[in-house]
Amino acid sequence: MDSTRFRNVLVLNISLYINMDFSHLYELVKNYNWKTSTNSSLRNGKFRKGNESHNVGKVRLFRKGLPIVDGVKMKKNKYMIYNECERLFPKHEFTGIMINKNFKCPPHVDSGNEGEVIILGLGDYEGGELVYNGVAYDIRNKATTFVASEIEHYVKDFTGDRYSVVLFKHKTYNKK
Repeated sequence: MDSTRFRNVLVLNISLYINMDFSHLYELVKNYNWKTSTNSSLRNGKFRKGNESHNVGKVRLFRKGLPIVDGVKMKKNKYMIYNECERLFPKHEFTGIMINKNFKCPPHVDSGNEGEVIILGLGDYEGGELVYNGVAYDIRNKATTFVASEIEHYVKDFTGDRYSVVLFKHKTYNKK
């Protein structure tokens, strides 16, 4: 995709989501039962291991042959986060939701994703911009979209409590 066109789409999408109220999602994510990830076999596990980063989406580890899990059958707080994301973004097709707590994600490309992701920063923090194509974007209390499977991206240093919510679609979901 042409980078100029991509930036214009990004700016347009930021403005579409800028006046939304994310307070309920923030409370759900903040009160999530956070545990440090110990499984390095997870997607991108090499840099998620030892961090508080979890998939609370509809699809969990289906690559290993596990079933597609419906949102209402998930543990209560996961299902509430999933349903709140469906309410906030009803037109965005997603199968997974990564929630992260104080996780400074290193440079990477999400090769297992398809299409645009929505990313949103929540919390009381300074810094923590999303960087791609050499440009830093402030996502605090702003949801935006970009094609994470085509563009290397990462999170800048930050201070404070930073939560992020990423809605994405697994590339192989339709094959299941």
